[in-house]
Amino acid sequence: MTDVYGSGTAGAPEAPAVSVREARGDDLESIRELGLLAFPATYRGIIEPELVQLLLAKWWTKDALVPIIRSGRAFVACLDDKVVGMCSYGPHAGAQVLWKLYVHPEMRGRGIAGALLSAAEERATGSGLPLRISYTDGNRNAAAFCTRHGFVELSREEQVGMPELVWMGRPHAERKDHS
Repeated sequence: MTDVYGSGTAGAPEAPAVSVREARGDDLESIRELGLLAFPATYRGIIEPELVQLLLAKWWTKDALVPIIRSGRAFVACLDDKVVGMCSYGPHAGAQVLWKLYVHPEMRGRGIAGALLSAAEERATGSGLPLRISYTDGNRNAAAFCTRHGFVELSREEQVGMPELVWMGRPHAERKDHS
């Protein structure tokens, strides 16, 4: 378990500790509720609201989330036993990909996403594969987060009815992969 302290803002009062741990079956409803709140907030103004609703119905249902939790490749960030962030990863095209990384909109800017990334990266890179992140072009928060954490753009992929998907990786991990 990882503890995260602070508000992430210089001079701001110290916030209570947020703990990061592997997601469990009893987190299912909390993860789903977080997704239903954080996903639309993340993509507002980037993709059409109708498409956001379709993606919620595909990726944030109990049927979609149960296998992620059971795989052991999902983590939650909790504040006073309440889920305030989550991430999940899995293998894809010779890498481990961070598929989801979402924090409650009111809890952003406190280092929670970074703590979730660290937990996933520690576990994911144990496979010997590099960690990659993808995000939808126009998601400036994701772009800034990736850059802050040492990721660089590797490629772009066209998506139907949406902006391009931007693939990010760490240069040193990618070089190891191809040497």
